[in-house]
Amino acid sequence: MAPRDRRTTRSKDFLLSSGTATVAVKSPGAVPDTPPVPFAYGGLLYQQSGGRRRWRECTVVLGAVAMVALFVTHALLPRASVLSEETPGEARAEQNIMVSAGADADGFPWSNEMLQWQRTGFHFQPEKNYMNDPNAPMYYRGRYHFFYQYNPTGVVWGNITWGHAVSRDLVHWRHLPLAMVPDQWYDIHGVLTGSATILPNGTVIVLYTGKTDTSAQVQCLALPADPADPLLVNWTKHPANPVILPPPGIGLQDFRDPTTAWFDQSDLTWRTLIGSKDDNGHAGIALMYKTKDFIRYELIPGVLHRVEGTGMWECVDFYQVGGGNNSSKEALYVLKASMDDERHDYYALGRYDAATNTWTPLDPKLDVGIGLRYDWGRFFAATSFYDPVKRRRVMWAYVGETDSLSANVAKGWASVQVQLICIDTIPFYLCLPSTISFITSLGMLILPPSCLFGCTGLWILNLTKEASATCHRKHIL
Repeated sequence: MAPRDRRTTRSKDFLLSSGTATVAVKSPGAVPDTPPVPFAYGGLLYQQSGGRRRWRECTVVLGAVAMVALFVTHALLPRASVLSEETPGEARAEQNIMVSAGADADGFPWSNEMLQWQRTGFHFQPEKNYMNDPNAPMYYRGRYHFFYQYNPTGVVWGNITWGHAVSRDLVHWRHLPLAMVPDQWYDIHGVLTGSATILPNGTVIVLYTGKTDTSAQVQCLALPADPADPLLVNWTKHPANPVILPPPGIGLQDFRDPTTAWFDQSDLTWRTLIGSKDDNGHAGIALMYKTKDFIRYELIPGVLHRVEGTGMWECVDFYQVGGGNNSSKEALYVLKASMDDERHDYYALGRYDAATNTWTPLDPKLDVGIGLRYDWGRFFAATSFYDPVKRRRVMWAYVGETDSLSANVAKGWASVQVQLICIDTIPFYLCLPSTISFITSLGMLILPPSCLFGCTGLWILNLTKEASATCHRKHIL
């Protein structure tokens, strides 16, 4: 109540000093050269006798104070009522985060229909409810497929399933039925983040993290029920699930988000990374597994990379840049991780040695978690895939809006996806104006929207070896 009293007092002082108090010291018949503020009261007050004038002044002041008190009450009560609602487990924690980040409701009974104009015209959103991590983006049989963490029953985190949509141009989307729901003991508490790998023969492999009936995190395998279906509407969870369990020394709830797999010629195996942490030094780590059939896996000794003090690494991404005819002759690798502690995405450029299972940053001062970020906003859980048709890397991440829980309930949705598109053939990189990213032999550079001189649309960044950029507007999608 103390903050409300202070705001009321300040409001009263403002009213008394802005013209209303001045009226009291003038003679009954005086007419001011300039009407005092507020103007609506000036004409009435100056024509009254002394006693009636003071009564009117008091009435005006008390009315203004009452209005201020009413406004403050409406501003504070929604937050108090939201915080008093009891919600279970993680949904409660997510609710608290969202409420503390958002603005208070204004008390007006907004409806979902009234707020439809706030939906994005470009960035992907489900038709309703809560969404977060992007999952398993890929290009398959003429369509871009996008899966995402989704709560089909509400606007807060919980009951996590995989939503699914397809597009021919990454702009216009067709919403499809839920791809996977939490219905097995190994994912009953959530079908969490995962990735897609398309084998040379066209087989689609999906690896995802399941949250078990004991809340442990395990890795699971899913396949299209009908590979001939270009929409990939139905999915089958493999009977061997879970295919990877947390190794000794790793927390049961600190083992998640397998990456897209890549083929290693040295031993003819497929390799994938999983994010985790080491409590010794509060270090973020990336563990590497190899497999020949995506059912049986072997943990490669050691860790690919470790950075102390960065905490749990989520949504690890790992991909090669350079090594082509039109780019740096040396093959370099981007290692990216989402920091669970601070909810930001960091990356670094480095060298990968498959024989020793190590990745070393080019600049230790710009290591993962302490150096460069993909984006400086609420950009999180980024993942990427290679588009074989347009020879580019497409990146997704979700943005948690800053609206309050009550606002999300009124809107009927929470969170949006953002896309960052880059052609993998230097010197040309096509990017969306929300965040511009391109990679040269000097590293990955991030340009804020202001670098586009306030322009909109799609841009090609033409890079020289000195990493200068010239923007040419051209619609390519």
